[in-house]
Amino acid sequence: MTDSPRPLARDAAPALTGPPVRLLHTADWHLGKTLAKSKRRAEEHQKFLDWLALALAEREIDVLLVAGDIFDSAAPSAQSQELYFDFLEKASQTRCQHVVVTSGNHDSSALMRAPARILKRLNVHVSADAAESLDDEILALNLDGRPGLVVAAAPFLRDRWVKAPEGDESLAARDLSLARGTRERYLKMAALARRRLEDLGDLSLPTVAMGHFFASGGTVSEGEEVRELYVGSLARVDVSAFASAFDYVALGHLHNGQNVGSPFVRYAGSPLPMSFKEAGRPKSATLVTLGGGWRETAALDIPVFQRLARLRGDLATVARELAALRDQNSDAWVEIVCEGEPLLEDPRARFEKIVAGGRVEILSVAQESPAALSFEGTDAKNDLQEFTEEEVFKALLRDRAVPESEWEELVGVFREVLQEIRAEKAEAAPLLDPPRR
Repeated sequence: MTDSPRPLARDAAPALTGPPVRLLHTADWHLGKTLAKSKRRAEEHQKFLDWLALALAEREIDVLLVAGDIFDSAAPSAQSQELYFDFLEKASQTRCQHVVVTSGNHDSSALMRAPARILKRLNVHVSADAAESLDDEILALNLDGRPGLVVAAAPFLRDRWVKAPEGDESLAARDLSLARGTRERYLKMAALARRRLEDLGDLSLPTVAMGHFFASGGTVSEGEEVRELYVGSLARVDVSAFASAFDYVALGHLHNGQNVGSPFVRYAGSPLPMSFKEAGRPKSATLVTLGGGWRETAALDIPVFQRLARLRGDLATVARELAALRDQNSDAWVEIVCEGEPLLEDPRARFEKIVAGGRVEILSVAQESPAALSFEGTDAKNDLQEFTEEEVFKALLRDRAVPESEWEELVGVFREVLQEIRAEKAEAAPLLDPPRR
């Protein structure tokens, strides 16, 4: 690992007088994620996890923070679980003294919780469910045999954990109530973290909060496949109310690495591009140093383990760019969006002939033309399964000539139904034993 971290911020912190603590913040691994609905990415994820284990060793990381969405599915495959457990074993063999893992909205709380007691023997701390007492989510971690760090490790907060049912309320009122409940929970955790410092008799120890939610001020980039955590768009959490109570806030959920209001409130972003629209977007983990009177953050760039290319244009343009990739002996996975042409018969066959004998692999071919099926704000697609549930629902509203003035509330109700289905599915996911070695 030769690249140097890219400095992001450095801030004087007179209260942090103890020895520096080195943290590495990652999130949104999405183990088991596929491209174009079927292309498996286990080899990419294995390379990322190998890189991460090496980073822990070479950067002499004290604590690794993983802020949710470890898996892409509430019922991950045995292969995905094996990647996870193998990495944790490798991490335990480095200088890294603790790994703190919180669950995300894609994860099954039950599945994540099942091996938690065993993993704790490896100093892997898993927070995956609403604790009986909030104090249980406040971790006081020893470093080099003495108290070194306090972490408020909150899992993804399902609405029933942060909001009591209030009968027939509007969607907007429910969204605001969810955001308020999440914010109030973190304020309570901040007070508990402060109390833990007092109990330890050392107010100079750094404190960190972890969370998996949509923060006010966070931005979703084009093509970022992020599920709405709550029903509508108002349930974004105002982190400014509690962020100043912590020395660093490690967030997950948004796949584009970014700061939220402060360089010390940050989404690490996903380590791999989640779709072809993210092709070429830099990915990084966040290196955090707290102590010695300072707090610093830096981006540790993650290598590209598999090149993705999104070719868009008319037939001649796409053919020319495909031929260039073939002539470069590229091993890129390619998505093609053909536009401005009459519908082609068997377009994939045409393009496969161009790359025949090379290493380019075409994963998806879509066509855009006046005659093609298209949904507002999306690309035309060849298969209904390539649409999201919400795109299909909006197409139905358009087809039934539902006035757009009624869409917002109907889409909100639809999201609510989807959320309940996903939550029930996550809780009902089978508990799969960690693979035997």
